[in-house]
Amino acid sequence: PDAGMPALQSSTTLKALALDLFSKHMLALELTSVLLLAGAVGALLISRKLRG
Repeated sequence: PDAGMPALQSSTTLKALALDLFSKHMLALELTSVLLLAGAVGALLISRKLRG
């Protein structure tokens, strides 16, 4: 299937993967980190509210 992001063609080395992530997909990586942080903060706030 050709849906979503294209797969890394023959870059199997760690350096090639890192270069690909931090150059071509930097925006997606940053947005993912912001969403994960917001989810963690939200979970903490909900758990504190339920405790007391």
